Amino acid sequence: MKTIKKALSLFLTAAIILTLFVGTGMTASATILGICGDNLTWQLDADTGVLTISGTGAMNDFYESSNYAPWHSNLNNIRTVTIEDGVTSIGENALIDCFRLTSIAIPSTVTSIGRYAFYGCINLTSVTIPDSVLEIDEKAFLQCESLRSLTISSSVTSIGNRAFQECSNLTDVFYVGTGTQWNKMKIDAGNDDLTHAVIHFTMELTATPLSDFSYRLVHGGIHITGYIGSDTTVQIAESYIVKGSERIVTNIEESAFEGNESITYVSIPATVDMIGDYAFYDCNALTDVTLWSKYAEIGELAFGYYYIDRTKDGKVDGFTLTTYDASTACQYLAENGLTFRQQTKPVGKGDVDANGEYNAADLRVIKCHLLAFATLQDDWLSAADINDDNAVDIRDLVAMKKKIAAQT
Repeated sequence: MKTIKKALSLFLTAAIILTLFVGTGMTASATILGICGDNLTWQLDADTGVLTISGTGAMNDFYESSNYAPWHSNLNNIRTVTIEDGVTSIGENALIDCFRLTSIAIPSTVTSIGRYAFYGCINLTSVTIPDSVLEIDEKAFLQCESLRSLTISSSVTSIGNRAFQECSNLTDVFYVGTGTQWNKMKIDAGNDDLTHAVIHFTMELTATPLSDFSYRLVHGGIHITGYIGSDTTVQIAESYIVKGSERIVTNIEESAFEGNESITYVSIPATVDMIGDYAFYDCNALTDVTLWSKYAEIGELAFGYYYIDRTKDGKVDGFTLTTYDASTACQYLAENGLTFRQQTKPVGKGDVDANGEYNAADLRVIKCHLLAFATLQDDWLSAADINDDNAVDIRDLVAMKKKIAAQT
């Protein structure tokens, strides 16, 4: 079988070269391809330095002394590796000594990273391990001496011996989980560079759990009927898992939060299309609401009012609702003479809430984006990309905190 695979790989390589020379009559492009698993193929564009691995299933394991990875003879040309969805593992020795490699994209279908997979990738600066990965084998990132940041999920249950040894520049580990989960992970010996880095836990990036609400299911959607939690900040997620199925939050029912004296902030997701009468009535401490839904119907005295007596209601002092211009919420605010903070354009990096300042409100908006309460786009997405790496993630949240701290 191995002989057949090797022959097929050579045939494919020859075929692409012949096509480029004979079929077009042009000078051959430096594109090489072959097979690297039962259902996986690889292609290297030596001009751009991009190695792409695609298909479905596991990648083959390779051995330094007898069976190199098929792209091994072209290591000098590899600068970026893109592993596409469908690939389920990164094989042993797959990219060993790939010394020009600077970036790697690992899809959410990969569940394991083999031994020596990135050993000696001395120019690799950052790695994001998706939440599908369960284990990182021994010496997987040994001698990745330029590696500065690592994002890793709580799905990882074990990190093998010396997996991150000689990663002396690793300063920041962004752990998508809690300190308790981190401490339960099996980390073998020889990973001091990993454990001595600053671990940034994302426990604060947690939506208010469904157990903090009373609710009912209506036509498959979640209707929130009450709040039984103790947190003063409430961040309602777009969806929750109910009995194994994802359910969308669509409605905050009449008087759901009425009379709550402790909550100070509420974020309402874009999926909500109805906020009932008196939903947040008589919540005297609630002065800050962000409504991500542009067309939600808002009931009578839903926000911004408190009870005085049977004939009179008062307006909550300092109440502000942040929402989109020309939304249904704007009409409610105008009719009731309440303060409206428009989602205007940011003035620069970090001004995610577009108020011209850098403060906790910007942190809150980034959290909402990471928790999928809202999807930032265009100028807002750019403003949230604090470290300017074309992605908004936990690292931007940390950078935003540092930006705020630098002002004090």
